[in-house]
Amino acid sequence: MNTKVKAMCFFFLVLIQGCASLSQKIPLTDSDRMEAKKAPSIKLIHYYPIPMHMATPNDALVSSGKYKWVGGEDAGWYSEGGNYWDYLNEKYSFPEPIAVIKARFMESLKKQGGFGNLVDVKEGHFPYMVDGYAAPEEVVMDNYREKYGVGLVLEIRMNQYQLNYLPAQWSVYSLTNSVKGRLIRLSDGKILWQGFGGATGYKDKTLRYNMKKMDKKEANRLAAGIQSSSEQCADQLVSQFMGMNTAK
Repeated sequence: MNTKVKAMCFFFLVLIQGCASLSQKIPLTDSDRMEAKKAPSIKLIHYYPIPMHMATPNDALVSSGKYKWVGGEDAGWYSEGGNYWDYLNEKYSFPEPIAVIKARFMESLKKQGGFGNLVDVKEGHFPYMVDGYAAPEEVVMDNYREKYGVGLVLEIRMNQYQLNYLPAQWSVYSLTNSVKGRLIRLSDGKILWQGFGGATGYKDKTLRYNMKKMDKKEANRLAAGIQSSSEQCADQLVSQFMGMNTAK
């Protein structure tokens, strides 16, 4: 097994393990919801958006050399799909999912839930790292306390933002958009609520796009799909946070 294949296998193994550890929902109790509503403020924070992951059939053939390692300041694996997405995004300026999700999440909680104490923290966070790995939870909490004191933090971050080709039709790609939210009490580091939202073209055929014929019309469809799937993510988080539908 060559070095490239080993590196990619390790990456996907870490990704799978990480996804498994992030999959548990924590319902918000009525008492904790009331505590949050009465708090002086809740800091609504977001993590900087993850880049779109788009892999073409050629990218899937790691051993073919389509993934290329580039060194220097921008070191990393560069792919055919990634380069094509950068070109499309520069040309059509697609919506940024985390911005759509955060704005809708905040507006809905204020209007529907009465959380007028939500404070939008404009500056995004980068993932906290220690020696190149995701920081332990206690390190994340210490960083939050340093920034925000010992109040409440409502955190949202993207889990997935992808375009994946359909195995049976390589020119057609499925959009997947998913998000995670957490309400954290910094005084004791307790996670009071954890929820998830998502939408995917594997279930909803309207979120599938012909990337081989990406003209203005199809680009408008894709932009609308990114917008609508982001709104779905936000609505699912609101529903779970408010205890309206914990099955989602």
